[in-house]
Amino acid sequence: MKLSAFDYDAAIAAHRAWAERLRWFIDGSSSEGVTAKLAGDHTVCVFGRWLYGSGKDNELFREYHEVVQVHRRFHETAAEIVRPHEAGDSANARRLLGQTFIEQSDAIVQTMQKMRIDDGFC
Repeated sequence: MKLSAFDYDAAIAAHRAWAERLRWFIDGSSSEGVTAKLAGDHTVCVFGRWLYGSGKDNELFREYHEVVQVHRRFHETAAEIVRPHEAGDSANARRLLGQTFIEQSDAIVQTMQKMRIDDGFC
């Protein structure tokens, strides 16, 4: 499988940075304007822009569809975390930020690493 001109390490770093920015926002360490609508949009982050841009060249591969699903679920969960925060219930948002979000974030990284291995970049 040859994924079109994609820097896996940069994508993994960008994903981790996005997840960390969400944590800072929920913890009150950041004044960045994150809304449930923005957090839930899986097409606007760096990885999402690649998936739905030049990455679509890889639609014939099972791994592409796997990562699309994992990535979409991650952003749906992020939106579910931000909603209570928007409503003033930061304690519930912090609770939701726990295990499921971490597991989904790790699943994206693992899927990207698998794609990189399958692509022959390791």
